[in-house]
Order: sequence, then C-alpha cells, then structure tokens
Amino acid sequence: MPIRVTALEIDPSLNLALEETLTECRAAAAELGTELLYEVVAGDFIDWGMSQTQVSLDAAENPRRYDIVVQNPPYGKVQRTSAVRGSLSMLGVEVPNIYAAFLAIATRVLAPGGQLVAITPRSFCNGVYFRSFRADLLAQVGLDRISVFHERDTLFSDSSVLQETIIFSATQGIHPDNVMVVTARGYLDPRLERLIPYTDLVVPSDPEAFLRIPTDADDDAVSATAAALPATLADLGLKVSTGRVVDFRATGFLRMDPEPGAVPLIYPHHFNRGSIAWPVRHAKKANAIVRASETEKQLFPAGTYVVVKRLSSKEEKRRIVSVVYDPDVVESDAIGFENHVNVIHADGIGLDPVLARGMSVWLNSNQLDSHFRQFSGHTQVNATDLRNMRYPDRPSLTALGEAVTLSAWPEQGEIDALVRHHVLVGERDEENQVIEDDGTILNQARRLLLDMKLDAERSNERSALVLLTLARLGPDDDWSQATNPMLRTVQIMDYLRQHHGRDYKPNTRETIRRQTLHQFIDAGLVVLNPDDPGRPVNSPHNCYQLTDRATELIRLYGTTDFEPSLKVYLADLPGLKEVYFAERKMHRIKLTLPDGGEVDISGGGQNELIEKMVEEFCPRYTPGGVVLYVGDADDKWKHSQNEALAALGVTFDSHGKMPDLVVHLKEKNWLVLMEAVTSHGPVDAKRHKELKTLFADSTAGLVFVSCFETRADMRQYLKDIAWETEVWCADSPTHMVHFNGSRFLGPYGPEAEGEGVDA
Repeated sequence: MPIRVTALEIDPSLNLALEETLTECRAAAAELGTELLYEVVAGDFIDWGMSQTQVSLDAAENPRRYDIVVQNPPYGKVQRTSAVRGSLSMLGVEVPNIYAAFLAIATRVLAPGGQLVAITPRSFCNGVYFRSFRADLLAQVGLDRISVFHERDTLFSDSSVLQETIIFSATQGIHPDNVMVVTARGYLDPRLERLIPYTDLVVPSDPEAFLRIPTDADDDAVSATAAALPATLADLGLKVSTGRVVDFRATGFLRMDPEPGAVPLIYPHHFNRGSIAWPVRHAKKANAIVRASETEKQLFPAGTYVVVKRLSSKEEKRRIVSVVYDPDVVESDAIGFENHVNVIHADGIGLDPVLARGMSVWLNSNQLDSHFRQFSGHTQVNATDLRNMRYPDRPSLTALGEAVTLSAWPEQGEIDALVRHHVLVGERDEENQVIEDDGTILNQARRLLLDMKLDAERSNERSALVLLTLARLGPDDDWSQATNPMLRTVQIMDYLRQHHGRDYKPNTRETIRRQTLHQFIDAGLVVLNPDDPGRPVNSPHNCYQLTDRATELIRLYGTTDFEPSLKVYLADLPGLKEVYFAERKMHRIKLTLPDGGEVDISGGGQNELIEKMVEEFCPRYTPGGVVLYVGDADDKWKHSQNEALAALGVTFDSHGKMPDLVVHLKEKNWLVLMEAVTSHGPVDAKRHKELKTLFADSTAGLVFVSCFETRADMRQYLKDIAWETEVWCADSPTHMVHFNGSRFLGPYGPEAEGEGVDA
C-alpha cells in the first residue's frame, strides 16, 4: 500500500525545494520497497483545510482523511472581522491566532486514531482568549507527548522566538491515561522525560481547562501545594478586573500632570518596589484623567487596591508583578487604572490595607511564580488567570500583611521566606523543626549546618546537598573523607545528579547560588574564587571552595573531637571572616567620577573596562555629564541614582538588565547608555531593542555605545553591532566609530533633541 503525502506551502519561492525534497523521499522509499505518492499544494492551508472539512453529499467525493499531520504553523493575531475567524466559527470554534486556526483544521482532517504533531507557542495553554479553542482541541484529540524548553534563548537564539514554544503530539479521538512531558534544556544537556497522569495536565474540575505542564518533581510539589491552598478570590470576598481606562479612547480626558478636576491614573510605569510612585514627572504617559460623566464609570472610589501588571517585561524574573495602591499617596476621592494593569478589589471598592499588603506579598513570591509558569507560556497575566488561581486563607494573608510595610518593602528572599513561614503547608515551623536522625549522610549534613550556626534555609535539603558536594561526599561516604576542591555551579549540579540522584532543573542553578552559596560565603564556610579573588561575581568561571578550617572541622563530624573543635571554630570565625572579606576588598577598583565623587566596584572582568570608560571616555565625550548608574556585579544597584533617573522618567523593576554605565549629559539632555563588552556582547540588534524598551519612558534622548578593550576585540563583533550606535575602544580612547545614521554620537527617534557633535 503506497504512502500518500500532501504538502502545503503558501510561499511560491519554496515550492521548487519542496518538490526536490519529496522526489528524494520517493527515491528513498523505493529503495525500501515502498511506493510514495505526493502532491504539492501551493496555497493557504486554511483555505485548503476548510474545503476539506465540507463533506459532500456524494460519499465518493468525501474529502480524504490523514493518518498523520505535521505542522509548523505561522503565528499572528486573527482580527474578529477577518475571513479566517468567520470560517472557523462555522466549525464552532473561536481562534484568536493563526496557529490555532491551523490546529483546529488539522484535528478535522485527521482520520480516527490519526496523530497530530505541531510546534506552536505555549500561549493557548491558558487565558480567556483561547478558552473556546482549548475546549475544542481537547474535545477533538488527546495529548500524548509535550516537549518544553527551559532555555529558549539558547535553543532558538537564531530565530528571535519571543514566546515560549512547545512541541506536542496528539491522537484523534483518544484520551490517554498518562502523557509524556519532555524537558529540553541546552543543546548538549540530556532530556528529562516524565510520565504524568492526564488529569494532572488538564484538571477535570477546572472550568477553564488550563494545561498545566509540570516538568520535574519540584513542579509536582508546587502543584500539590497550590492545589492545597484553601481559598479562591471569591472566598476572600475579592474580585479582579482589568483596568477600565483605555487611554487611546480617552485621550481628550488625559492629563500629563495633576490638575484640579483630575484624579490619578495608574500605569505600569508607576510601579515602584511594592507600592505606587505618583506622579512620575516627564513621563510619556499621562498621570491623571479628568473626572467627568464620560469617565465616571471607568474610575474606582478612593481606597487600597492590589495592582498587577498585565504584561511583564522579558527581563523580569517573575511573571506576576504586584504593588499596593495606597490612597495616602495622593488626596483624591477616586482613582483610575489603565488597561495595562489588573486590579484586585472588594466588589468595586478598596481592600483592607493589611490584607492588600499580604495579597501583594503572595503574588510577588517565587513560589507562586513557579506555579504560574506551569500553565502560562507568555508574559501576559490576564484577570482570568488571577481569578482561576487558589490563594492562602485570610488569616495567612493577614499575617503576611502584618509582617511588611510599604515604606520598607522586603527583598525577594525575604518575601519567599515570609511565604514559607506563614503559608506553605509543612514549612511554617521550619526553624524549630527537628531533623530526623535516620543515619543518612544527608540528614547528618543538615544537623551539621545547624551546629555551625546556619539558619533554617541554609540547613534544608538543598543546602545540605550542596555542602556534601563541596566536600565531595556521596551517600555512602564517611565524613573523614571530606575534601575541598574548587567547583563551579554546573559542576555542583552534575555531582548532585550523578551521586545524589537530584536532577535539578537549570533555573535552580540561580537558587543554589543566591539562596545557598552566597550565604555560605557570608558565613565564612565557603570562599569565592580562591584562585582569582578579583574575578567578578557574574563571571561564568566563578568557583566555590570550602575553607580549609571548615573542611578540617567537617572531617571530625561524628567523632569525639568534633564538639571541642566546633567551639574553637565558632570562636575564631569572626576573625576568619574578616580575613576573607579583606582579601576580596583588596581587589576592588576605586573609580573617580567626573564630578569628583568616588565609588568602588569589584575587581576583574568587565569592571576593569568600566574603569577606563569612566576615566577615559567620559571626560572626552560626555564632559560635564553626571554618572547615574555604574554596574557592579557584586551589588547591581549599589551605585544607582534612582531619584535622578526617575526625574527623567526612567523607572524599572529591580530585575531589569541594565547597561554597565549610564551618563546624563544635561547640556543636550542625552542619556548615554554604555555596554562594557567582555563577558557579554555589544549593543547588537537584540540588545538595542531591549535597552530602548527598558528606557522607553525616558524624556532624554538615548545614545548607545559599545565599549571594547581593544580594536582587535571589536573586530570579532563587527557583524553584530546595531546600526545607529557608537563603538569606543579603550586602546584608542580619542577615537570613536559610528555605525551609519545621520549624526555622530547622538540620539535617534522622536525623543532626539538637538544635533550631535561633529565627527
């Protein structure tokens, strides 16, 4: 029986190559004794597919059904008035995106038991826009296998993929008991395959039919915790709405500055570390909206509200970013929220302030973020998503709210610790937890860390495993065998996988660094980069090593010599920590800024180039300029003039990927954004777009400069550097290279003011 192939391609320039490929396939099939028949359809798959779904009254003319459909559909929004949407609605399904139209048609041209394989965005897994399509897809087919990608930027770096992507296979008319989830990381990393119950992927009781894709045991634990949460928003007496003010429909009522008769209008750029900064002067967006009969229904009465960004930037670590609107920010009896935010309210009025603070802490936690990412594959957070989630009960949220203030909003680590203490089942009494003496080296390691005066977070299972790895000890080893090699984070994770059976996912690497290794260093247990203390903390070559004194103590654990040695170690520890700190301090670089001020940054890596940028570039090309930001790998925001940046309309989340040096040239009202090209690349097209987005609300013109140590370094990046940017090399400090454009060293676009200096 021959194999019959129908290949569809709308781009005529590809049809010749497609014919050649299919001819080769036919020849290969013939060598195997199989006949392959094919046809190439030059046209739109949607038009062709709709014609195939129209069953003729004459059974002989019924359209063919396929055993396999393989798709890589295009992505693009489908307007409500489009012919595509109209055609698909005849099949009883709404499709907000072209790729959804392709999938809907594919399920209808499949034979019973036929299989669909497709690579698509993950956005259909949740959200109100895909509700109808999701219901239709799950009614037509059962999902058999889903591949997800942790490191999208690595795997799809050549394709400018903006959304998270999945590959899935599904079978017509058959719903399996289990589904295989495959997690791909980098090109060279092994894949992780897990078989999960179908009811874990699509929870039967979920009216929205969200697809939750847990990728490992950590995600399973997150799912179990989220499912155990006791409340919905309705249980808490709360509702969530998208901001009612659509600014382009209310332009006549918008005001850049507050004025009599106008009330505050809140946009995402007003978000500022847990609360609202209002007004933001010199911003491109309005700060107020006139209160009138036409706008009255778009406003909320004065009160305390929880506000959530609908669209988070790709630089932000968390998908859900929340703040509290405090009515004390401004005297007003009403408030407007713009359409790019979601608002949690109590049936149209404000919340109890303590409850609001607690809710915002929960929404900003990494614990919730991990759960949210299981069903959301894009940066949009819809009101439906927030409405569909479960929440801690009111007493737990109140306890969170009582533990924080808006004026001193906690850092991320503190937020996560508060959630563990007040919300998560089984972790509230972690600090008082008795670690079972079961004879395993893992629990012994936890007890050892407590003996060495580490806190609860640094004596949990993860930290104990890291300690064992740093000491090169496996499950069956003896403490006397402890050594202290220098290990990079990736080597620590490899050892955990090979010797302790813990296959941590790649994004856990940052947790190990920030929540265990950094605190081990602060405690004097571990030294960073003993081979090169001047190496910057963000270097890919960073390594960690147990101190010699700590290693000597660890070898004695379980012997009669341990207790007296521990007392001596703890008594000496303050002095030891001073020695370690002094050694790192010796390698810091002192910078003299153009205004005469001084700052110090960590030594090594790109910071040595930053020193030359401050002392060589700035006097020549930004004379009189004010340094508003200096990047330091040890402390990203240590040298940031936030008030001065805010005055220029520049506010951003603490996770924004900042340039290495920002200088304000007041005379021309330029912001010069400079990248030190050592461990990272120059201002290429991608980085150029990122920086323009990050500084989108700047009232100063933007100038982009890639800085290199030498011209030889520059040459290897020439093909990548973005047009309308500048290049400076420290070995030729009096010269600069301009990449195209109408001016040399100056901003471009609508924000540009004045002319640049002559070359």
